[in-house]
Amino acid sequence: MMSTNYNVFICHRGPDTKHNIVSVLEGMLRSNGITCFVDYRMDEGNDVNVSIRNAIDISLVHIVILSPTFNTSSWCLDEALRIIEIQKTSSSSNKPRKVIPVFYDVDSSTVREIPILKRSTPQNMNDWGEALEGLLNLKGFKYQSKSAFEWEELDKIVSDVKDFLMSRDIIPSNCDERENTWKMHLRPDYGSVFICHKGDDTQRNVVSVFRGILRSRGITCLIVDYKREETHRKLDIHNAIRNSRVHVIFLSKSFVTSKQCLDEIVEIMNESSFESPSKVKVLPVFCDVAPYMVRHQSECSTYDLQNMKGSTDEERKRWAKALYEIYRI
Repeated sequence: MMSTNYNVFICHRGPDTKHNIVSVLEGMLRSNGITCFVDYRMDEGNDVNVSIRNAIDISLVHIVILSPTFNTSSWCLDEALRIIEIQKTSSSSNKPRKVIPVFYDVDSSTVREIPILKRSTPQNMNDWGEALEGLLNLKGFKYQSKSAFEWEELDKIVSDVKDFLMSRDIIPSNCDERENTWKMHLRPDYGSVFICHKGDDTQRNVVSVFRGILRSRGITCLIVDYKREETHRKLDIHNAIRNSRVHVIFLSKSFVTSKQCLDEIVEIMNESSFESPSKVKVLPVFCDVAPYMVRHQSECSTYDLQNMKGSTDEERKRWAKALYEIYRI
């Protein structure tokens, strides 16, 4: 661990952010060739205190994700203190640093509320308070988990990190140009990807990230009612499904409450039945639902099609058949 040179150190409160914003942000940075340190990736047997301190000292960019329970962790507060101490001395050294605070479901007033931690001393409280004030005085990003489109919002942070590292020749300034050149050589017969999803369930998290990954690799995505881009609302669904070589279906808890989603599945399965598997691929993604639930649509279950108001027996039979066929893919 000690011999690794890190570009970015991510300071975060694990229970709040590890499985969402931190995981995605780290992946996005690494995909851009930016090395990251996150504590949950430490190798077993390492001295935690030493590894974290060395990573903070080595890194040129420190991202501090201030979440609702950040202040309840003395580890997080000590990391923030060390980061601010380094930032204060970097201006007078030949190794400039950048600190990026991210306000994750909190505002400045929340951040200033430091709880009285067990075994904390008045000096600790004073030092931590100064560190948090230092973070509040820096330009940062606001992130509201209930309304943010994950990839699009985190891409702003990634761009900020890239600009800083490029300006100091830490990563090549022509990396975007080389990436675009690579994209131009994608085989045209790959076609596009049609994404079927229930917007309220998935568009801000898993769909946002999946769509962002595909687009960053030059792969065209066709998606209905993705509210970040108004132009996609009037998408010709029939032609979009017919012209796509890959169909990704995000089966979420309230998926079957949408007649539009169910009709899209019917059309996808009809289209795939006319093409060989080598030409059309259907990929179901079960988002917090069990595959058997999708297959059987049991009475009183989340996928009970009888709950679809205003539907006919004929429609429910079509939907049930399409959902059953998805399970068998």
